[in-house]
Amino acid sequence: MSKQELNPIKSKDLFSLLKRLDIQDNPNWIGLLLFIRNLIYYFSSIPDEQKAELQKKLLLFFKEKKFSQGDFYTALLILEKGILENCRDKLSYFKIKLEEEKKVNSQILCEMEDIIKSLLSGINNHTKRLKNFETKTIEQIESNNNAQQLISFIKQQIKNLIEQNQQDSKEWKQRAKLLEEKARYDYLLQNIFNRSVFDNYMKHKAKLIVEEGRKLSLLMLDIDKFKVINDKWGHLVGDDVLKALAKIIKSHAEVSGGIPCRYGGEELVIIFEDLSEEETYLRAEALRIDVEKYIFIPRTEEGKLEDPLHFTVSIGVAEMSKNDSPSDLIGKADKALYAAKTTGRNQVKRYSEVACDYNPS
Repeated sequence: MSKQELNPIKSKDLFSLLKRLDIQDNPNWIGLLLFIRNLIYYFSSIPDEQKAELQKKLLLFFKEKKFSQGDFYTALLILEKGILENCRDKLSYFKIKLEEEKKVNSQILCEMEDIIKSLLSGINNHTKRLKNFETKTIEQIESNNNAQQLISFIKQQIKNLIEQNQQDSKEWKQRAKLLEEKARYDYLLQNIFNRSVFDNYMKHKAKLIVEEGRKLSLLMLDIDKFKVINDKWGHLVGDDVLKALAKIIKSHAEVSGGIPCRYGGEELVIIFEDLSEEETYLRAEALRIDVEKYIFIPRTEEGKLEDPLHFTVSIGVAEMSKNDSPSDLIGKADKALYAAKTTGRNQVKRYSEVACDYNPS
């Protein structure tokens, strides 16, 4: 199909085309021609490939000048079938997305139920502490006649209560932040595992892998200047960048047998079993290059496409030793990532090459 056939008919060419086809007095075929050449061109819900295929089939009637009433109904059936197939594709897509959203929402609901249970437990603990404060204070008042000692005791009890409440408040803020991230990022990054999967792996499996004499490495990455992308293009584009990155990471993880997970915010990780730090470094470098070469087309809220946007990532890699805990491995990868970001970005750093900066001799 030529490029010209995909473009709408211009008004100055319309009448000569109708005359050449000898359908200037046939409103049915005129309407069909304008639909498949002009109206369909502006349909945003039909991909260009499907538009071209549909036009190709229908324009054969005009090319061969098959304009009988039977041909017209046949053409209408082809048109109807093409549009319905597109609708079915869209419906299937939305069904999949709905199931994914249900899955994420179910996870969030479970998290909320856990938080409510913890909140009730926290309230009970707080009540017990107040009751304990009351009991001990009354005992002191009844048994201690030294006013100064009594005041000191009460001040210390109040101080303990405040510190315990502050600790509770700190923990609740952390949980609220994690829940907020879960609600946003687990939906955006559905191509990779969530933070719960990562935490569970580190808690129950990481140490066993190393104790079996096998290698275990961690790749940790972060989008360079992600805040600038959000500030300049808006959160819609920022979210699309995250989704695009998740797809790239998943494809690389699948090739190497890695486990891609969200770690926190826009920080992502890949767990590699049976790979050394150096082997993980080579895979990280391949991933970095693919991200750098990726052509991302931003879209506005109205669906308009903008000029291509390029983004990069910084990556840190580390290998777990026999004496390391899972937290040590995470800390090593995080330090390597920090070195990559603070020494130029868009690069990969091994923990082994930056360790001396954290453990000076």
